[in-house]
Amino acid sequence: MKKIFFTLLAMTTLFSNKAFSQTKTQVSDVPSATTESTKNSVAEADFFSEFIEDVEAEKNAQSEAKELLKSNPKIIKLRQSQLKELEKNRIEREKIRQKFLNLEQEKMKPEEKIQSIKEGFESAPLGLNWAITPEKMHEIGYELEEVIREDYPNSYLIKNAAEKSAKGYENVVISFGENNKLWCINAQTLPQKDDSSAHEILKLYDRYFEALEQKYGNANEHFTPFSYEQEITEGEGKEAVVKIVKKENPRGNSDFLNELKTGKAELYATFHNSKVGVTLSVYVDENNMSQLVLDYKNLPLMKKEKEAFINNL
Repeated sequence: MKKIFFTLLAMTTLFSNKAFSQTKTQVSDVPSATTESTKNSVAEADFFSEFIEDVEAEKNAQSEAKELLKSNPKIIKLRQSQLKELEKNRIEREKIRQKFLNLEQEKMKPEEKIQSIKEGFESAPLGLNWAITPEKMHEIGYELEEVIREDYPNSYLIKNAAEKSAKGYENVVISFGENNKLWCINAQTLPQKDDSSAHEILKLYDRYFEALEQKYGNANEHFTPFSYEQEITEGEGKEAVVKIVKKENPRGNSDFLNELKTGKAELYATFHNSKVGVTLSVYVDENNMSQLVLDYKNLPLMKKEKEAFINNL
């Protein structure tokens, strides 16, 4: 700013000297030159006055900026304090809201209370709800009995599943896992008598297969037939040749029920969409009673469950 000031001062002095030299050569024009010089002097005075005011204004602005920078930490601390207070108030309001909801639920009829709880969770198969906790299920009226299911910690058998919503099923086992949120449902249909070809269970399997494919899509059937080797003689007499041929029994053959029971044959199918994966399989017990086993998994919750398991290692 000082350089600019002295530059302008030098230019003004030069301009004044030039005007003065012209007045010496033009004597007849002295009155008009004097008037013009007076005007220039006034303009120069106004210019320098404004220039000095601008310099002072800039100095004041710099001073104010420095003061503002010094005050910033205090402002930030004040805001952090306010945020903590706001968070504290939010927690208190949530406690009051929850207390109010609990009082409202106590006034509700049992059906209304159940509906109120279930509305807070996403619907799942068999009238259940994904991500619900064991405590909330007790509030709804489910009777849970803890069971051991390999690789599925925090699992329970629903003792009154048929009374609630899972009619037509013998057992329903649910898993809450590390996060204590329902993410897996395993259900077994009622066992039924069947013939040696497993006609009844295959008919039920096909019905479920069609329904699950329509609801979840991406159907993929896995059938492992009972395979064996058989000797076949080709030709006669001295030209006879014995060959070993691998053969497979088809689904629903005359001994299919036994093949399923002994594990010689296996039949299951998988389905899935972006949220739920389902496995449908056929099971035959030692008494030749057949039933279906359905396993539902909430895929996003399953991912979180795996992450929680790894983090706990």
